[in-house]
Amino acid sequence: MSNTTHIERDIPYDTTTDYCPITDTTHIERRDSGIFIPSNPPSPEPSTITINPKPTTTTTYTAPSRWTTLATQAEQTKALDFLTNNCHTIQTLQAANYTITPDTTKNNIRFQQTPDTYNPSARLAVSLDCEMVTDITGRTQLCQVSLVDVLTGELLLDQPVLPTEPVSDWKTKWSGMTAELMDQHVAAGRTVNGYEEARARVWDFVDQNTILVGQSLNFDLDVLGIVHDRVVDTYLLMKGERRGRSCRLRDIVRDCCGVEIQKGEEVQEGHDCAEDCYAAREVALWAVENLGKDEGGGGGSTQGLFCVESFM
Repeated sequence: MSNTTHIERDIPYDTTTDYCPITDTTHIERRDSGIFIPSNPPSPEPSTITINPKPTTTTTYTAPSRWTTLATQAEQTKALDFLTNNCHTIQTLQAANYTITPDTTKNNIRFQQTPDTYNPSARLAVSLDCEMVTDITGRTQLCQVSLVDVLTGELLLDQPVLPTEPVSDWKTKWSGMTAELMDQHVAAGRTVNGYEEARARVWDFVDQNTILVGQSLNFDLDVLGIVHDRVVDTYLLMKGERRGRSCRLRDIVRDCCGVEIQKGEEVQEGHDCAEDCYAAREVALWAVENLGKDEGGGGGSTQGLFCVESFM
């Protein structure tokens, strides 16, 4: 894998097994080109990525050259095989506080299973991150959601979300959001309203076969009200490797990948949601090269060595 920048699927999931096997690797070539290899390899220079295909939101995030590019189909296939073999079991997800039952209601959010209908825009593996605030009732509300295609590095979605209740705490140190910034997004027509509209935007790129990648994704899926079976949680993947060291995303990506992120937290400007998506993707791709099959705990227990502040 080369370090520059630069984001597709049809795989059955057997809930009776520990993993999410690819039963026919020829399917990798499907889904309107399946794994997408750009006809022109990406330039090593940073470039703003166009959001595509359906959602059109404004993003100021420019994917820098530090993120890994999977420049060949062989590299993408290797990464997809690793992620497929390291999807967590339902038992592991439940033990890690994932919501696994549709039609559950928590925090005034009604959960739905990711649709199983054919979606030609759905991708094979997607990195997901959300930013959150607290409303006047004390509940957590979604304020931004980002998606990155793990295999191609394409920024799919960088979506501001208008909370459905007045906000009492913008949690700017972490969320990067302020009342003024949200007002600007609303005035520019960039926002969707609440978790249900945001969830629909996510499902533009995700169906039940998509592998979701992210850091402590139970929090992100909870605020979106999504039940999803095919998950690679970078915290669960890396907890054994960390051997008691901090499992914060910024610490893992710094120590393993040599990349500094979340610098806005130090000056109270908050995280960049898209950057955190890329960082979780980078950790997963590091694991592809450095962890053998299942060493990251794909089907393993959530019990193990303590990791500090795993969800940030």
